[in-house]
Amino acid sequence: MDRLPKTMVLGHRQRRSLAPTEMHDRLRLSGSCPARVAASGSDLVPERYKFYGYRHGLGVRILRGVITHHPLKLTIGDNSGISSGTQINAAAGIAIGKGVLIGPNCIIWSQNHRYQSLDKEIRGQGYEYSPVNIEDDVWIAASCVILPGVTLGKGFIFAAGAVATKPLPPGVIAAGVPARVIGRRDGLTPPQL
Repeated sequence: MDRLPKTMVLGHRQRRSLAPTEMHDRLRLSGSCPARVAASGSDLVPERYKFYGYRHGLGVRILRGVITHHPLKLTIGDNSGISSGTQINAAAGIAIGKGVLIGPNCIIWSQNHRYQSLDKEIRGQGYEYSPVNIEDDVWIAASCVILPGVTLGKGFIFAAGAVATKPLPPGVIAAGVPARVIGRRDGLTPPQL
């Protein structure tokens, strides 16, 4: 407990000093990890990993109100940011690359309910797990949903309110429910998928 930081950043400009035990109890009970990660000398900051529960690089910024389930299976690359209201369930593992922007109120889920049996209630059938991979330099706009098993390629842009149900290629812009490619970052005609 003596190695825990004494101040937790709760929002963009708001700081509140907490005793290390109070901070630890809040994070353990809530499962959420609001924090602004300061620069350090290593790629993955081991002390903060022990405290917050997820691995992250330098310059990571997570705003207040982000909820993380299964944080031990979440990895966040350098200079990435997650806006408030976002929920992340990393039960099967979620890897977020470097320079990723995640807008407010997004849902990133790596597990889903099993539902095939009509003889059992859905809640009693367990879960299916499939990891999510968000590669470097991806922009996920507000209120997007990323479902289990999805990979978003490097340089990908995801329009507000879109739902990713399958892997999407690098360097493209996708929108809609379910998401489909509507353009490319380089301005060329989108590939036919």
